[in-house]
Amino acid sequence: MSASKYILIVDDDTDLRESLAEQLELHEEFATEQVGDASEALQRCKETRVDLVLLDVGLPDMDGREACKIMRKSGFKGPVIMLTGQGNETIAVEAMKQGVQDYLIKGNMTGIELERAVRNAVEKISLLRAVEQQRRELERSNRELEQFAYSASHDLQAPLRRTQGFCELLQRRYQGTLDKDADEFIHYIVESVRHMQTLVNDLLNFSRAGTQPLNLEPVNFNDIVRRAIENLAAAIGESGGQVTHDDLPSLPADRMQMVQLLQNLIGNGIKY
Repeated sequence: MSASKYILIVDDDTDLRESLAEQLELHEEFATEQVGDASEALQRCKETRVDLVLLDVGLPDMDGREACKIMRKSGFKGPVIMLTGQGNETIAVEAMKQGVQDYLIKGNMTGIELERAVRNAVEKISLLRAVEQQRRELERSNRELEQFAYSASHDLQAPLRRTQGFCELLQRRYQGTLDKDADEFIHYIVESVRHMQTLVNDLLNFSRAGTQPLNLEPVNFNDIVRRAIENLAAAIGESGGQVTHDDLPSLPADRMQMVQLLQNLIGNGIKY
C-alpha cells in the first residue's frame, strides 16, 4: 500500500474519533483528520485530497447515508466505511446502496478489524482506479488505431485507383491478342485489384465505425458468408480446409461489420 493515505474520521463522539485516529496512526501509511458533523466533512472532501472516509451513520446535522449520497454526487470517489453503534442489517444494506464499501459496529470493533477494513477499502478503490485508467488508455489507443486505419486506407485509395485503371486498360487492349494463359492472368490481376479496393473501402468504413451509427439495412447472409470466404481464400487454400454453410436468412444488419464478424469466426476456425 502506498504511503500517506489520508483518512477523514467523521463522528460527533470526540473520544471515539481520537481513539480511531490513534489506532490508525500506529501505521505510518495512514494520516488522519477529525471532524464532528457531515457539513464539515463534505467541505473537507471538496477542499483536500481525502483517500478514505470513516463516517458515522448518526451525525447531528445529517444522516450518514444521506451524507455519503451527497459526497458521491459532488464527485468524491474514494471509499467510505460506515460506523454505527448497532448491528442493523437494514442500515447496512441502505448504506451499501449509497456507495459505502464496508460497515463497522463501534462497540464490537477491534483495532485489527478497523485496520483490515481500511486496507481492504483502500486496495479495492485502488484496483477500481487502475481499471478506470486502463479503460481510458484503451479508449485513447482505439482512437489512435481508428485514425491510423482511416489515414492508411485513405492514402491507399489513389494508387489503387491508378493500378485498377491500368489493369483494366491492359485487359481491354490486349485481351485475345495474347495466349489463353495471359488472358487468365490479366483477369486475375484485375479481379484482385478490385477486391483489394473493396477491402480498403471496408477498412475506411471500419475506421469510422466507432464514430458513426450502425448502417442497418436488409442483408442477405449468404452473400456475407461468400464475401468472408472470398476474403479468406488464400488462408483457406493454405490450410486445406473447406467452408460450407446452410441457406441463411436476410436480416437487418450493418453489412461491413457482419462481413468482419464472419471473417473473424471463419478465420479462427481455420487457425484452431
